[in-house]
Amino acid sequence: MVEHHRPIGASGAPCGAFAGPALLAAAALLAAAAALTPSPLWAWLTLPLFTVALFALARATPTATILLAPLLVLRATELASLAAIESGAVMAETLTTGHPTGAATHLLLLTLVTLGASAALIEALLPDVANHLADAIPRWTAHGHKLALALAATFAAATLTLAILGLRHGVPLFHHIDRFTYLHRLDGTPFASLIHNGALLGPFIGVLIAIPARCRVGALLLAWLLLLSILFGEKFTSLLLILGGAAIAPALTAGSRAWRPAAIAAVALAGFSLPAILLTYGAPADSRRALTRLADRAAEQGQLFYVADRAPAPPRLDTPALTADIASWPDPAAQNAATAGPRFGLYYVMIRFTPSHRLELAMRSGGGFVFPLYPYLLLAGGPLLLVIGALALALFQGWAFALLVRALLAARWLAALAFARVVASLYACLTTGYLWNAFGVKTLATLAIGLVLLHLPRKITVKSITFNGSRQPA
Repeated sequence: MVEHHRPIGASGAPCGAFAGPALLAAAALLAAAAALTPSPLWAWLTLPLFTVALFALARATPTATILLAPLLVLRATELASLAAIESGAVMAETLTTGHPTGAATHLLLLTLVTLGASAALIEALLPDVANHLADAIPRWTAHGHKLALALAATFAAATLTLAILGLRHGVPLFHHIDRFTYLHRLDGTPFASLIHNGALLGPFIGVLIAIPARCRVGALLLAWLLLLSILFGEKFTSLLLILGGAAIAPALTAGSRAWRPAAIAAVALAGFSLPAILLTYGAPADSRRALTRLADRAAEQGQLFYVADRAPAPPRLDTPALTADIASWPDPAAQNAATAGPRFGLYYVMIRFTPSHRLELAMRSGGGFVFPLYPYLLLAGGPLLLVIGALALALFQGWAFALLVRALLAARWLAALAFARVVASLYACLTTGYLWNAFGVKTLATLAIGLVLLHLPRKITVKSITFNGSRQPA
């Protein structure tokens, strides 16, 4: 029996209240204090304030909180990284030592605004989730067996393919191979498509977990997917997106106990990701070096925002960069980091702050630093472009999440797969800095296909046909 949580918005708090005047005023005061009296204290205070915002978000917009949980975790880790940087952390990749600048308070302000916009849109588009769940559970139960078989067959085929590749090229976890080096080594094989699309299956595994009779099967499939991802070099962000997708259906059906699947997902993330990262960094051979690399990696999460935020504001809009960026959206052949080079996106930011040999290595491997989107917008157009771009992406993300939930509730699996692909592309936009992931032709075409599949009638009945000029019953 499904426990219906209270209707969205029934708490008495308006949608988006978590980013309301009080929290925004507190964040603005922190930013002002950081500007007037520079100190690491203000950066560390962003963490409890963000925590308060999360509790307010969960109360005012419960559905949005569930859907945005991975993004909330990523923002929390980035704020923690910035606090460490402003306390003097050394960033080896940019050869920079941090000091108090107020960057963490600026990111907090922007985060409250964008999360408020995204959460408000989600709640507006999904006002009656609790009512639809009553119809969704029987529908999920009826489809559960076929869904489990389809996922198991997909995992079996992927496992066989990855096993063959692993025998030929090694397994990153056991051979301590950097994932970007491994991707470059396996260029031209199905590896990238297989390993980067694991997060698309998370929501479907979550549906199985939400069905009492299929819960164990869903949990087994989730563990299978996480194990494959860890073996082949996927780390915190990828595992977070898988778990976040898998938590959607269980959290929605848990109602007022939605914290339980969220807590289980958090424990699973820590239990799986931290040991895997330490193993990849060579902890059995040199635990101190592995811990140092882990600490350096944590500090690097906020480094691009930090260096871009403290850079002088651009005197004008970088029209050539934005023109080249927009020109890549309708052209899939141009949507490649090597093709884009430093004209826009990730390497546009890195070339300003990274030693040439590190930049060359990153470009050769097709990798780079994390979370470059906000720094790119800030460097290309200043705070105004940053706010406009971040808000546009947040609203798009809210819409995509709402469509994904609608498709899952209606058991429109192909439509849900299309929307899951769009959601994954929007996360890729944040983590890689390339706007084509959000607004490129491939993402928009996938979105359009999902919308068509979502609104197709379930059954098409042909009442009559015309034959030799006369109508005949079908």
